[in-house]
Amino acid sequence: MKKIIAIFSICSLMMPVFTLAQEEPVLAEVTTVSAENQDVVDIDDVDEAVVLDSANSGEEAVADDAVESIGQELGVIESDILPNSPWYWAKSFWRSLKLWATIDPVQKAAKRLEIANERLTELEAMVQAGEVPADRAEKILEKYDKEIEKLAARVEKITDKTQENVISLMNKITNQEFVRQRLMTKLQDKLQLQSMEQFKERSLEKAGRFWEGATEQGIEQQLDEIFANQHPLSARNLHNLQVLDELIDKVPENAKPAITRSRDRILNILGPSFQAMTSEQQTDKIQALIEDFGDQATTDSILNKIKAKVGDIDEVVQQAREQVQEQIQQRAEMKAERQKGRE
Repeated sequence: MKKIIAIFSICSLMMPVFTLAQEEPVLAEVTTVSAENQDVVDIDDVDEAVVLDSANSGEEAVADDAVESIGQELGVIESDILPNSPWYWAKSFWRSLKLWATIDPVQKAAKRLEIANERLTELEAMVQAGEVPADRAEKILEKYDKEIEKLAARVEKITDKTQENVISLMNKITNQEFVRQRLMTKLQDKLQLQSMEQFKERSLEKAGRFWEGATEQGIEQQLDEIFANQHPLSARNLHNLQVLDELIDKVPENAKPAITRSRDRILNILGPSFQAMTSEQQTDKIQALIEDFGDQATTDSILNKIKAKVGDIDEVVQQAREQVQEQIQQRAEMKAERQKGRE
C-alpha cells in the first residue's frame, strides 16, 4: 500500500510537467511522430551552481535603436535564477525535464533553440551584474555551443522540411542568429575572451546550414524583414550588415545571391542617410557606434562601410573617439572619487 501511495504521489507531481511541456504553443504540431524522436535527459543539460561575486553596472543605450532588449528579441523571459544562483540546478533540471517530455520533433527542436537563447541571455545578465571570471563565461558559452549543435542535429532528423512549422522554425533560427551575434559582440567587449570569435563563427556556420534548399526569393524576403523598420545608421542595422558579410562565406551557394542583393541595397542607403546629418549629429552617431560595439575590429569594419559610401570621415571619427576617451576618463575619475569617499 505504501508503495502504491508513493507512486501515485510521484505521478501527481510529475503530471504538471508533462502537461506544461505539451501545452506550450511553441509551433504547430506535426501529425506523425516516431518513438526514435524521444531524447534521454542529458546529464550535461543540468548545470551545477556557480557562485560568483556581483556588482552593479550598466550598458550604454543607443538613442535611435529600439527599446526592446536582446532577451525580448530572442523571446527569452527574464529570470533571476542565473548560473551563479544556488538554485540554478533546479532550473536546469526543470528545463531538461520539459525537453524530455516533449514528443513532437519540431517542438523539441524549438525547445533546444529556447535553451540556447537562454544560455546567452543568462551570461549577459551575469555580465551586467558584475565581473564574470573568464573560465566561468567560457563554460557557459561551451554549453550554448553544444545546445546549438544539438538543435542543428535535431532539425536534420526531421525528414519533411517542407512543412510550414518546420520552415517557420528554420526561419526563426536564422533570424535570431543576427541577434545572437550582436549579443556575443557585446559580451566580447566586456569579457575579452580569446575564444569568443570561435564561438561566434561556429554559431554562424550552423545557422547558415538552415538555408540549404531555400529559394532565393524566400531568403531575400526574410532578410528584408530583418532589416525592416530600422534606421539605416542604427547600431542594430549596421551590426546586422556586418553579420551578412561574415555569413556569406558560410551559407549554401543558393543563398549567396540573395545575401549580396540585400547587402547592396542597405549599403546604398547608408551614404544619403549619413550625409543628411549635421556635423554634430555625425560625430554623435559615430560616438554612439563606438560605445555600443566596443570591439575594435567590428567598429572599424562598420566605419569602413560608411566611409566607402560617403568619402573621408576621418576627422569626424577622430572627434568621436576623443569624446569617447574623455567620457571613459571621467567615469574612471568618478569611480576613484567614490572609492576614496568610502575609505
